[in-house]
Amino acid sequence: MPLKLEALSPAQLGQDAELWTLYAQAFPLSEREPPEVILRSLHLGVGLALAGREQGRTRALAVLHLLREPDLVFLVYLALERSGQGRGEGRALLEQAWGAGAQALAAQGRAARGLVWEVDPPETAPDAAERSVRERRLRFFARAGGVLLPEPYLQPPVGTDPDPLPMRLMYRAAPGQGPRPDTDTLVRAVYAQKYGAVNGLSAAHLEALLQRA
Repeated sequence: MPLKLEALSPAQLGQDAELWTLYAQAFPLSEREPPEVILRSLHLGVGLALAGREQGRTRALAVLHLLREPDLVFLVYLALERSGQGRGEGRALLEQAWGAGAQALAAQGRAARGLVWEVDPPETAPDAAERSVRERRLRFFARAGGVLLPEPYLQPPVGTDPDPLPMRLMYRAAPGQGPRPDTDTLVRAVYAQKYGAVNGLSAAHLEALLQRA
């Protein structure tokens, strides 16, 4: 039976040790937010945390942020344990995450215009093995309808490293929602509503990153 993502309450998220283990395994330290940041997004009503369980064991996770003006679903994290990769489960989880985010926006009387997320560019990989991983990830998202935006992008610092990470944005429009917002609008929404309001980075810091990018 395919994994089904289920929304977690802040209490459930905080107590799911297997989810946090998967989180630590799936993302490098420089890209991992402290757990309290993800929990804060849930308490603020702008974040969703989803877990995919099989026989009581957490095998997948997704973390989303709901953006306003433009109304978008920002996919912050998506991870599946290695044993499930390459079998089509990842695509199903991506679609479930998108559906959960769009449904949450609809419950607020808003129609999701699309899905946006960050990706590591292959050209900045430290070695050939990591470059291959990043290229496979891009192909996965492209097959799911994601479009790599050409403009440069800096992910604000979220972990222990104080420096931003050179990344790229990908976007997938919702059916019938027309063209995507321009990249400057996308980045400003992500910066202000996610990294400013939830992660606590100052407006001046984020504006400086925009100018650097």
